[in-house]
Amino acid sequence: MFRERLAERLEWVDLDKLSKQQAKLARQYLDRRDYVRAALFGWESLVTQECERDEELDPKVYKDREAQTRKKIVDNWILEEEQTREQEKLPAKTSTKYVTL
Repeated sequence: MFRERLAERLEWVDLDKLSKQQAKLARQYLDRRDYVRAALFGWESLVTQECERDEELDPKVYKDREAQTRKKIVDNWILEEEQTREQEKLPAKTSTKYVTL
């Protein structure tokens, strides 16, 4: 019985990518209602996945992970601003929002 539970909890080790391992751990923690760890591993999985898409970035290097996270946040913010302007039909101008990274 113990061996089966241990094997089930360690399934993530056999996955081929770090992002998949982190996603598996997030799901396991979510199933156990450990929401803090589930959220942390879920977020890490998303950041790692973005780093894996860009072949120049190593997801195990903090500097690369941080750069990718910031890039995504800024890109999403710019996209959101463009969509808002388009919906409101406002002229393109500098935004009143500020981002501190």
